[in-house]
Order: sequence, then structure tokens, then C-alpha cells
Amino acid sequence: MMTSENRIENERAWRQRVARAGAYRGNIKDFCQSEGISREGLRYWQKKISAKGSRPVRVPAVSRFVGVEIVDPIPVVARLPDASWVAELILSLHCGGER
Repeated sequence: MMTSENRIENERAWRQRVARAGAYRGNIKDFCQSEGISREGLRYWQKKISAKGSRPVRVPAVSRFVGVEIVDPIPVVARLPDASWVAELILSLHCGGER
């Protein structure tokens, strides 16, 4: 499995190859042979890099999970309002004060 550091380094290497391919004066087949890469691989990375622009891929290096300690629940101090009061409030808001 590839680590995030390996992915970043791999992308950096491909960005450099793509830049060298753009400056190469010969044909792409010869360039790929000299680099030891396939033409399909070069095309893939050219498309991938051009689709992103100049931004590197952001790969999270560590998990975002945080430990949580479970404690006793906080006691409810306030009582819930009476259901008829809530119904009156909803009707009042819904009807704009007119019934």
C-alpha cells in the first residue's frame, strides 16, 4: 500500500517528467524510452496534471479521528413545555397571528 508521502513523491516525480517531456526536442517515444516509462503513463499524468492546474494533490497524512471520553449525562434541569402550549405557538406562527 502506498503511503501519503510516497503518493506526494510519486506525483512530484511525474510533474518533473511531464515538464521534461514538454521541453524535450525529440519525439515522445524516444523520451519515454529514455525515462523508462510508458507513453500511456505519460499521457495519463499529462491529463491528470493539466486537469488540476499547478496544485499538488493533497493527501491527509494522518487520521482525523479524535479520542472521545464518555461521561455521565448532564441532568435535565428544565422541564419540557406543555404540548398544548407548543401547539398554540405553531398555530400562531403558521397563521401569522390570525385564527
